[in-house]
Amino acid sequence: MALAAAQAMAASKAPQPQGQPCCAAVAMLGISLSLLAAHGFLLAALWAWLFPNLGPALTPLALAVVLLVEAAGFLLLLRRHASTAPPATLLSLSTAQLAPVLAEAQHLFNDHKLTSLLAAMLAGVAAGARRH
Repeated sequence: MALAAAQAMAASKAPQPQGQPCCAAVAMLGISLSLLAAHGFLLAALWAWLFPNLGPALTPLALAVVLLVEAAGFLLLLRRHASTAPPATLLSLSTAQLAPVLAEAQHLFNDHKLTSLLAAMLAGVAAGARRH
């Protein structure tokens, strides 16, 4: 659901915050958590409605089918979106030229995992904010 909301926001061409990618990340996190909570409440309401009609055995099965259909829809959406992505360009460097750089990058990443992951997340948010 969060992916669908993010795509709807991107399609609406709403103005993106230019100088504060952190605010955009916090907003997207809040939206995602709100959608997750709404999804949970929707499933709880569906459970309460189905339980008297289907009983204790078929209610979990019906909810599992609902979740599987939802997951299949998201999978189809992701596959369609991935098939339209432009192909990645290959680097013109050989493996021997990249080996020392990759070894140093792995060493730095192992020493600073949390910092590296936060920097990668913020870079992705900043790149996404500039793209739209």
